[in-house]
Amino acid sequence: MVIVIGGAILVLRINTRRIKAEEALKHLEEERRLHQEIERSEKRYRELVEQAYEGICMVDKDDVTVFANRRMCEITGYDDLSGKPASLFLNEESQKKIAVENKKRRRGESSRYEVELTTRDRRQIPVIISGSPRFDEQGNFLGTFGIFTDISERKKNEEELKRINEELKKSEAALLNVLSDFHEANRKLKETSRELENIFESVTEYSIMTVDLEGKVIFFGKGSQNVFGWSPEELLGKNITMLHKKEKAEDLIPELLKEAKQEGKSEREIECIRKNGELFPAILTVTPIDRKSVV
Repeated sequence: MVIVIGGAILVLRINTRRIKAEEALKHLEEERRLHQEIERSEKRYRELVEQAYEGICMVDKDDVTVFANRRMCEITGYDDLSGKPASLFLNEESQKKIAVENKKRRRGESSRYEVELTTRDRRQIPVIISGSPRFDEQGNFLGTFGIFTDISERKKNEEELKRINEELKKSEAALLNVLSDFHEANRKLKETSRELENIFESVTEYSIMTVDLEGKVIFFGKGSQNVFGWSPEELLGKNITMLHKKEKAEDLIPELLKEAKQEGKSEREIECIRKNGELFPAILTVTPIDRKSVV
């Protein structure tokens, strides 16, 4: 039986038959590795976005700002643009031009064009916008991702402007590469999670369950149903301490989790309780996965 609690894997096996779970543990290790890759990719992405020379802004399908980096706020003169309409920093002519470009976004098209931004003190700042559409997994249009380059000081020099465009392309490519890596790692994580869940569901000879950091059951496999006699509907959301002898349950799981985090693995012989009240001996093996759940 495998129980997931706040960052550790608990594999519970009936004494009469010790079950090997190498395949499941390999998938769990892969899931942890992908979690780490996603965290690293997200950190690199956020650092790149906040340190970028270009202004970076995301708006929803109604042109309301959902994100603006430090540079975007500097260009427009606002402390925070979140929740504000794009019309706040666009003059009438620029709004018309963006309305045309937004039609391209809904068709899935990206483009680069020049507009003027209106700052908080009503100055007009010429910028080049590189806009790309955003869609969800179902293909629904979410809004636009835009990179804004301030060209006010370089407008008179066409050669300098050409160089800026080249730099902009490189910055776009770097941002898009990081985004691509992040989305790919996230896709692999979802695939691994589905594969792992299928493995858990197929196991019927020993119990596999997942619990959160508070010990509440969030997955209860077929093997768990066979071992304990409970249905998923009866156990989901309940604390796993109800599956152990009452006088030992409150201290057992925290003790095993602490030991597993320090040593990388913990194993203990315990007594469990079936739905009919029958006690039975079992071996509990705990192996950490991540900070949020265990099996």
